[in-house]
Amino acid sequence: MVTYTTPLPCHELTDTIIGIYYSVLSTFSAPGGVPERAFRDVFAQRLKQAHLKVEVEKTIHLHTSILRADLVVEYLVVVELKKVARLRKEHMEQGTTYMEYGGYPVGLIFNYGQPDIRPKRLPRPSRYRKEPKKCPGSR
Repeated sequence: MVTYTTPLPCHELTDTIIGIYYSVLSTFSAPGGVPERAFRDVFAQRLKQAHLKVEVEKTIHLHTSILRADLVVEYLVVVELKKVARLRKEHMEQGTTYMEYGGYPVGLIFNYGQPDIRPKRLPRPSRYRKEPKKCPGSR
């Protein structure tokens, strides 16, 4: 897995999202036993309590198919939640596809089902099918 040392686009927003993720983790005695949907709902509620705009199961159109991103925060950040023993390339590609077709400048994936619960940055698409939105303060 690639480690990034540069700040994420929309870094203030992503820092807030990551902080809320850790606070949600701490509310469960065994987060790995919590179903993804229940974890997502608690996470979304906490994001809303922080006065962030959250879209749950955001519909993204891909030609004749419909994709559903777990969460989109402030129309800018795709958040994918997983509860798997190990993240695979396919999990990352799924989130990147949401970024590509939804025009989201940044994506995060959280896998709370493994010992390494640290958030991961989704790779940027090689090209966007929809012009990416701009983060506040970006050029």
